[in-house]
Amino acid sequence: MRKSVILFLVLMILLCRGGLIFAQNSAMFHTITTMPSLAQAGKEIVFVVRITNTGTESWVSGEYSLFIKIYDANKNYLTETDKIKEFKDTAPGEVLTANIAFDIPAEYSGTYYYSVGIEFEKEALLSHYFVLKILPFIPVAEVKRWSGNLQIGYQDTQAVEPTTSLNLHLVNMLPRGRYLKFSTSGQSTANINLELSDFLVFYHSKRLDISAGDFTTGLSRLTLGRSRGVKIETRLGEVSLVALAGSPRKSSKANDEDYLYGLRGSINLTDDFSLATNYVQEEKSQNSAASVEAEFGLSSEVTLSGEYGWSSYEGEETEEKMKRGNAFQIGASAYLGKLTLDSSYQKTGDNFFSVANTTLLNGQEEYDISLGYSFTDYISGTLYYNRYRENLSEQDGIFTYSLANASLSFFLPKLPSLTVSYDISQDFSSEGSEVLIDDTINAFTVGISYPIKKKVRLSMSHSRSDYKDRTEFSSRTATVSNTYGISAPWGKHLVLSVNYGTSNTNDLVALNTTEYRYVTLGMEYKIVPDKLIFSTQYKVGRNKDTGNTVDNRKTTTNLTVSYYPTKKNMVQLRYILIDEDNLISASAPTSNSKNIYVTCRYNLTKNQSLELRYSLTDSGETTGGATGSENQSVHFSYNYRF
Repeated sequence: MRKSVILFLVLMILLCRGGLIFAQNSAMFHTITTMPSLAQAGKEIVFVVRITNTGTESWVSGEYSLFIKIYDANKNYLTETDKIKEFKDTAPGEVLTANIAFDIPAEYSGTYYYSVGIEFEKEALLSHYFVLKILPFIPVAEVKRWSGNLQIGYQDTQAVEPTTSLNLHLVNMLPRGRYLKFSTSGQSTANINLELSDFLVFYHSKRLDISAGDFTTGLSRLTLGRSRGVKIETRLGEVSLVALAGSPRKSSKANDEDYLYGLRGSINLTDDFSLATNYVQEEKSQNSAASVEAEFGLSSEVTLSGEYGWSSYEGEETEEKMKRGNAFQIGASAYLGKLTLDSSYQKTGDNFFSVANTTLLNGQEEYDISLGYSFTDYISGTLYYNRYRENLSEQDGIFTYSLANASLSFFLPKLPSLTVSYDISQDFSSEGSEVLIDDTINAFTVGISYPIKKKVRLSMSHSRSDYKDRTEFSSRTATVSNTYGISAPWGKHLVLSVNYGTSNTNDLVALNTTEYRYVTLGMEYKIVPDKLIFSTQYKVGRNKDTGNTVDNRKTTTNLTVSYYPTKKNMVQLRYILIDEDNLISASAPTSNSKNIYVTCRYNLTKNQSLELRYSLTDSGETTGGATGSENQSVHFSYNYRF
């Protein structure tokens, strides 16, 4: 059973991570700047991002959205921006530049992280973490007393029972820099009444903070993070004291033995140096964890931090011997104009007791580093590396995962924009003496985009990826893909585009090569400029191998009509027809599928909006007699910002 679970988890990781290499959609994310450059709580910030299409397919106008996810200092998820539809075709190798706005809540202050996401119909791609420094909220004479956001959603599909969701965030600004925050989310179905989660009431003043509900930061990273209960923090000059009582589990049905108590004390010895201690104890047992933290600022731009923790665990049996363990984590960050660095290392020794998960951890470690450098205003580079290992002291159940990415981007005036990247990921998992997974995936990508007189655009991308499996079922494949595209206006209302792509996959074990070729023809006609647009795309591709076991042809026809009453309102109808033919023999089965998508977005007022999405998918029937399937989906949401 354990072997099956481990194998399933690792395979899911491979599919998710490997998808960035082998999937039709993949992307490289870069941040240019934020506007304004200094983010401040209570104000709007605009993230200016560049996203390079490193996949093999064009991103079709209206079929993808961009968004930003926000995380706290411990990289716990907090919130995200609205998903913004992009109405621009982006061919492989091209770079998409976009602005994404975010209203910073008044209670934010300090170091945060964010990631950039791009969402398609059936998948989403997400960048690694970028750092965001937020200045504290500054009270003014006239300030909006109430602010917040309300979102109500409804989704119904034939595959899943109807679901209603609710998200509410409310802040009441009080005199003398105080505020009261309330937030909650929940969902309900036909069989389950509305269940609230992430419920939090938070009061802040100059000397006192009171939290009741689900808070993301309990004490520290090693002792207690996300938990449910009551937390009180008081500040007396440079000294801060925290007391909490609750449960590590986000469930109102927690057992008595889940309850715990925690204490934290911290002091700012200087403006650049602080110390803190943490202690958490379970109520019904002797299980406990404690730690010491330190943070030192070498300058206003360079910060070092560290934490050392130890724990005691008495186990499930009364006669079981007390187990003791330790752990530590260190971090460094630097923001020196053109250089951005964020790195951390965490190691957990044998028998370290995690109060948050109420489990023993047997040897874990994780490295994480993110480095960005702008050589000039037009040349920038990024480096990201992450490695995670667990069960280090055991031969039974060892698991290792690592990911590395390096990229270099050139955006020189009047010259083609160029992006070069290299990715490598490794997975290893074993149980006893048996190796379950031992894989390596690496990919090299070059993307070029060149506008001619700001009207005609040429694009090209080249990628090579290799996959190696070193288990007893060893395999190795190498894939080389090339795409070429051109788009050009024809008169004032018509834009034509052509894309051609090739992909060759060599199976170096079976000595077989699979070739894929495709051509895509596109047309966009502005019936009424900026109001009514009709676009169509026709793609034909053929997949064939040298062993004469595969010979398929697939055609895709895409028809889209978009209407924009205003710049922020939109109605769109899309129809997609897919035909697949097996050319090995005349009697081979063929199939077709039809897809209809309707999207409506309407802004009732400046702060209120509605969105409706409907889809109908009919896989049709094959000539072999197999019956197809039909699925309908409806999603409705109401959003109110105040």
